[in-house]
Amino acid sequence: MYASPEAIAVQPCAVCKLQVPTAVLRFRQNIGMVVMRKTATMSGHLCRRCSRAYFSNFTLSTLLLGWWGYISLFVTPFDVISNVWQFMKSQKLPDPSETSAYAMLPPDHRVPIIGPSTKFKLVYGVVVYGAIFLFVYTTLHGS
Repeated sequence: MYASPEAIAVQPCAVCKLQVPTAVLRFRQNIGMVVMRKTATMSGHLCRRCSRAYFSNFTLSTLLLGWWGYISLFVTPFDVISNVWQFMKSQKLPDPSETSAYAMLPPDHRVPIIGPSTKFKLVYGVVVYGAIFLFVYTTLHGS
């Protein structure tokens, strides 16, 4: 069901480059734009910490912005399920606090995927869903 012990290897993480236990994972992001869609994929040997960052970033973006296209409406559920499955595989990796390589990182070290783009997508998603909710509410309950 999860990553087998053979699938866990001690080698550099594709993101943070630390020599820690990793697993081969693939996270997908889908953003629907009515008649187009934008996709992103991160695949490779990822440690538990970096896999958590990619899972949260890609899955939240897909959940908030993935439904807005004809094709995306059908692709988004599969991408979300795939990301959850990959995240479950990553949970078999040792906890970062148990790995000595993480002790060398400064406490405020962040995985590079989390940044202004992620914050923008989350704020945009919340604003769009808020506007839709407000529209539906005022339509159903009148002014």
